[in-house]
Amino acid sequence: MALLLDNDDLNGECFIVGAEGELESEDVTQILYVPADTARPGNWPHNTVMPTGDAAFQTNANAYLTQVLWLNYNHLLGCPNPVSSRDAFRISYIRMIVVRQGLVDPNATPTSHHARYNLCRFAPGTLAATAPALAPDGSDAAWRKACREKFTNMVCITGYFFRVRGHHFQSTFEDRFKVVWRKCLYNEDDPGLRWEFIARNALHAIFPDILDTYWVNSAANSACAGAMTKRVNSAPAGVAGIAALRRGLDDISMILPRVPLLVPDAVAHLEAVETALAAHRWNGSINRRFYNAAQVHVDEGRLGSLAAVILAALDQFAGNNPLAKSNALASVASNAPITGAVVARMIATAVSDPAAAAGLLMETAQNP
Repeated sequence: MALLLDNDDLNGECFIVGAEGELESEDVTQILYVPADTARPGNWPHNTVMPTGDAAFQTNANAYLTQVLWLNYNHLLGCPNPVSSRDAFRISYIRMIVVRQGLVDPNATPTSHHARYNLCRFAPGTLAATAPALAPDGSDAAWRKACREKFTNMVCITGYFFRVRGHHFQSTFEDRFKVVWRKCLYNEDDPGLRWEFIARNALHAIFPDILDTYWVNSAANSACAGAMTKRVNSAPAGVAGIAALRRGLDDISMILPRVPLLVPDAVAHLEAVETALAAHRWNGSINRRFYNAAQVHVDEGRLGSLAAVILAALDQFAGNNPLAKSNALASVASNAPITGAVVARMIATAVSDPAAAAGLLMETAQNP
């Protein structure tokens, strides 16, 4: 009886509800440490800046946040396969802002945020908050100022990818992050730190529901870039095909209003799914468990016929439209039954005949 089972053996990973989306773990490089023996000065609510009027408060906050910075810096350098001193400092500096903004709390109960772990922890006694003898590379005042100015957008873009891709970061995300970051009107690919380190290490301790709330609040208060505000209602991973179907259906109905009537069952199912999704921002998402949102049944077989019709129309009338290259739409169309395939072929055949095509447009004009 030398082996004793612990709590993880009895309630371990295989008991996590839902294997979709991001699996939770206690990666040591993602743990954000705060001082264990120092009271946090004042009450810093979410999505605010630190008060500036109280000199005593500022003195206490300075000491507290300085400890946060160096605790995390020393922790990261002590991890297996540590990052460089430069990257450790910049990750830690962003974590310090996370703490300053009140986006993490070591006393928070994970279950109250629909999570398994709280990655914000009180530092163990063996971890020192000692600053290095020489300032680390990358700790210059110019970068720190730029980081503070861009912090909100860094959090928002991470929230965006978690929503639409289902993960904070994967190896295929780096270039996608760069594209969206430049749409925030920054003339750079990243804010001086690789996106993997920002999303997976600097910001990962923020509970997903807090991450989303911060993004939504920032957009509502014009506190983030327009590109982030524009994307705040993007369809979550798991139901992106529904948004593509709606865009395609609305588009084709303007030109060929009778075509959707050929697949009434698919249109009715689409509308039912949209109603279910509208009930909660995260309904249907592969990460819905983090938001206590509901699963939404999507019968892609029923919707396949509608997707096939839309893709056929796009192919004939607007082949260069980005929607025609939508992976989500193509995935649904791959489930098309005979009805969808036949209707799609009908559109292609009719358009190849100038007289038939003219008839379609005239019919449209007569029946708006």
